[in-house]
Amino acid sequence: MRRVGGRRYFATLAGYPEHEDVRAFPRGGGGLKGGYFVEPTVFADVTPEMRISREEIFGPVLCILKYDDVDEAVALANNTEFGLGGLVFGQDPETALAVADRMDTGSVGIKLLRVQPRRSVRRPP
Repeated sequence: MRRVGGRRYFATLAGYPEHEDVRAFPRGGGGLKGGYFVEPTVFADVTPEMRISREEIFGPVLCILKYDDVDEAVALANNTEFGLGGLVFGQDPETALAVADRMDTGSVGIKLLRVQPRRSVRRPP
């Protein structure tokens, strides 16, 4: 759970699933003693035209949008009024940097992923 900035902002976060046709996992939280708290939540079935995909949400919230290629992914990342920050995941540093350079945001992080061959794990008898 994470505390959010008061009753009005809590109401905004809680209203996303009702006002947009998205699935939320989990959907909860509430006014607990000492403030308003929101459980970490993943919104699925989000599309680019939805308000929830364009607004900066300050809370433990993640929106999942589907894309078919890098150009579409960059367009989705740039589909916000504020664009305070972004993150590029990739295996190749040059490709990740090229994508980050196309993002219109205040700061961009790059997370390089290593793909390791699958190893079988022997369990003791």
